[in-house]
Amino acid sequence: MNQKYRVTLLFNANKVYDRQIIQGIGEYVQSSDCDWELFIPEDFTTHLEKPHHLNVDGIIADFDDPKKH
Repeated sequence: MNQKYRVTLLFNANKVYDRQIIQGIGEYVQSSDCDWELFIPEDFTTHLEKPHHLNVDGIIADFDDPKKH
């Protein structure tokens, strides 16, 4: 039995580029044999300072400074 991995995606879904990255990750997960459970928090900025509190196996993120956008 394969282990299921919990992966959080920290992206700003209001940005076109970030939505394309999220779409690409989804396509990769569907087309591969990896068993990932993906999470996309509504407000990704709340997790930028303390991502270890997310209780996940991995994080894929765009850490642009949200204050500059």
